[in-house]
Amino acid sequence: MEIRRDASRRTRARVLLHLFAFKVLFAGTLVVVGALALGQSRPSYRGRLAASRSKTVGETPAWTQPQSGWLYILDDNGTQAGSQVLLVDPFERTTVGVIPVGAGADIVLSPDGLHLYVASGTQGHTDVINTQTGRVESTFVTNRQVQMGGATFPSMIVSPNNRWLFVMEMTGAPPVPVNYALATYDTYHDNELVRKISIPDCGIGRLAWVGEKLIVYCYDSDSLTVLDVDATGKTTKAKPPLILKKQTRRTAHVAFSQDGENAVIFADTGAVTDVSLSGPGKVLRTAELVGERWTSAENWPQSEDGRLIYLATGPSDARHTRLATEIAIFDTTLWRYIDIIKTSVPIFSLALSKDAGFLYGISASERKILIIDTAKRAEIENIPIPGTKPTLAIVAP
Repeated sequence: MEIRRDASRRTRARVLLHLFAFKVLFAGTLVVVGALALGQSRPSYRGRLAASRSKTVGETPAWTQPQSGWLYILDDNGTQAGSQVLLVDPFERTTVGVIPVGAGADIVLSPDGLHLYVASGTQGHTDVINTQTGRVESTFVTNRQVQMGGATFPSMIVSPNNRWLFVMEMTGAPPVPVNYALATYDTYHDNELVRKISIPDCGIGRLAWVGEKLIVYCYDSDSLTVLDVDATGKTTKAKPPLILKKQTRRTAHVAFSQDGENAVIFADTGAVTDVSLSGPGKVLRTAELVGERWTSAENWPQSEDGRLIYLATGPSDARHTRLATEIAIFDTTLWRYIDIIKTSVPIFSLALSKDAGFLYGISASERKILIIDTAKRAEIENIPIPGTKPTLAIVAP
């Protein structure tokens, strides 16, 4: 009987313990459900901030420390849920890292390769990611321009000394006047805003470092603005903007001489115009792309010595498709097109390896990376990408 009493006591104790645990769990569930209900009915500012920012939080899954020559691929399907940055090893043909990002993302890499800046969402939240660990070091807000169709070039750029981050920004929306500006952020001091300089009527702005100057090409106004940057990161206009439409037809791409004195302007027909930046835009010489072709309006790569420029092009009767199936090579020394490379699938953008030995063509429609040997001037392989709409590639230094 004593044994039965002990067993009975133990049974009652277990029942009481389970009932207590159930009460605690039920109470906790009520608290969580109540909190969620309150959060849904009246979201806090912190909650709205978290919902609007990028999804890059903490350490990214399956992150591998990048090696020189690897590719950061922006895969932007236009939604918060599916956009990402892929880290691809083109030598082993494998994806070795993933960073989830928000919609309409834009990325830029610091020249030393140690920080990746990811701006996404309509609020312009910018994450500073340590590329060695995949961790977010800080986050700040800009009024950056959003390229919802898929960015093929960054609307941000980092100075050669890795300190200053320049961001093309816009405020306002029609019918209210839209203001365009270039903002400078100090990455050495908590990404503090240093200065904003107005770039009127710019639209989407493309940024390029040429020598000691920063040049802004504005698509809407078809103009170039040359800026001086001092030791404190402040920018001043070196001269009045140069309006390109006075010199050429519809502009597809602008490249620059190594000394920053000349702009090489490509029209959407492939016609090339050499324009002096030291004066009022004097035309120095011109060239034509042979055959009936069109050139896509994007940011196309240029060899480090400035001699060769690679542009995506295609037959003029395919212009309405916006699908380029050729790569035209322009030689600025010979001042003529020297070859055309056929691609197996349409390409959306191009990136050039640091040694200029390979071109990487990004096919958004086929979700592939095309590897082009620049010495052979031929496509040698293509790599499937595990994404939905890859648009932009950046090569790790």
